Amino acid sequence: MKTSLSKEHKIYDLGNGYSIEHVNWQEFSVYFAVYRIFEDNMRFRQDFDKFCNILNSYEICYFIKKDNRRIGGVLLEPNYISGLILEPPHNEYDTILSKLIKLLRTWSDPATPIVAGVIKPNKIHYYHRQGFRGVESRRCMIRPTEQFEMDWPNDIAIIQPDESHQSEILDLFAEAFNENAEEIVQEKKMLDYYFEHETKDNDVNRASSLLYDKKTNELIGACLISLWEDWPNVFDVAVKPAHQNKGLGTLMLKRALSELKGHYPVLRLFVTIGNDAEMVYHKMGFLSGTETTKMVLKV
Repeated sequence: MKTSLSKEHKIYDLGNGYSIEHVNWQEFSVYFAVYRIFEDNMRFRQDFDKFCNILNSYEICYFIKKDNRRIGGVLLEPNYISGLILEPPHNEYDTILSKLIKLLRTWSDPATPIVAGVIKPNKIHYYHRQGFRGVESRRCMIRPTEQFEMDWPNDIAIIQPDESHQSEILDLFAEAFNENAEEIVQEKKMLDYYFEHETKDNDVNRASSLLYDKKTNELIGACLISLWEDWPNVFDVAVKPAHQNKGLGTLMLKRALSELKGHYPVLRLFVTIGNDAEMVYHKMGFLSGTETTKMVLKV
């Protein structure tokens, strides 16, 4: 039985007639779109071609086979599993997940937990039975763009973000989200990605806001808009704790919706379920999508 991970090796025997086969993302994405996304369009994606393109260049796509016939698929790499799908009438999730986790343990770093990403509510119990525990549940939300009248405080200056603001934004997010050292490192990686890909002078960047206190020249708020699957998405929004509960977050989102009107039909965002911001978004007219959960398993 082949267990060690190798780019040259395509087929891994799981035992009892089950196996997985490494395939290119183009071949995999059609099945993923039909059996995963069309089951529940939880992230408000667009047409079928865009559904199929969400895995563009992914190198972790595997078909699941039983007696050499495809019965499903999964995204798999060391310390990570996601997107487990089975084609009807197959429903042996417990059996297959157990075999996949056994294989994944041989691939993974034992010092790092195995992460199961984007688990929908009707699949959580299968992962629980393998010893996974939920660490965070999120949902996507969406609303149409719209032109708003906004009444900004006179002592606030609004500018567009660029790379020169990255350090200030990181400090703001760390304080606003009460992040620990590990979370700050992850936040920096995300901001590095944002400023590498999303800060060109375009409609999306013009919808982003940095708020400065005119008296102290202190950054007190940030709303970063990115482009995700051809539609704008709230990359992150935060207000300095001393300036919270003044409606600044809502104003930044209304500014984004106004700036995007005429260029894009909708704005999306992701929110952690139970976060106070979820109700703010709800009151602003954002529609809630399906809940998904991140789960972890100690190797």
